[in-house]
Amino acid sequence: MSKADHTIVTNKYLKLLIRNRSRSSSVLPDKIPILEPSSDLGIRPFKSKLTAFFICTFADDEPYRELFAAFRDFPEICLEVTGNYDGALDHSEIENLPSNVKLLGFVSNRCYIDHLFNCDFTIILTNQEFTLNCGAYESLAARKPMLLSDTKTIRSYFTFGANYIKSDSLEGVRAGVRSIKSELALRENEITDQLPLMEFAWEEMFAATDAMFMN
Repeated sequence: MSKADHTIVTNKYLKLLIRNRSRSSSVLPDKIPILEPSSDLGIRPFKSKLTAFFICTFADDEPYRELFAAFRDFPEICLEVTGNYDGALDHSEIENLPSNVKLLGFVSNRCYIDHLFNCDFTIILTNQEFTLNCGAYESLAARKPMLLSDTKTIRSYFTFGANYIKSDSLEGVRAGVRSIKSELALRENEITDQLPLMEFAWEEMFAATDAMFMN
């Protein structure tokens, strides 16, 4: 198999993984997107509760069952869940979900963004290494605190605005939810202070990558 002349990857761990498959490589994470809510963004139906927005695709690497079970212990938080759950959850599982878990199903991009801006914090989970979830970039764009998986790849890039969850046990998931609930203001302040620095660093990395191909 021939080697590529140059490969661009989204994180330093992938760069190590492909070092024998490319003559050279560089790291360029996704850019923080620009998102705007609807001008007539409504009031949350559970306005007396905190609202967590679980950005989920119901893939095998996402510990959604553990999260749903953990939310039985947090009746004061409404968990809104995006994603097509057909084939992932059977009828009995849906019927037995905690009353504070709301399955939204697959939603339009406009609806997704509005739910994102309407929540108090987001949850994006994966048990898979070498992965940076799009939902985390979008959460930062909306200035929302995040509960993320405790992987090396995620911790190395999303260093602020987030608490990290050990999803290999139900108690680990519970502990993660408790931690983000108690530190929302701290994480919001971190995002306000550090997001501009992340965006500036990305522009520098993009310029360096672009210059490499211009020469």
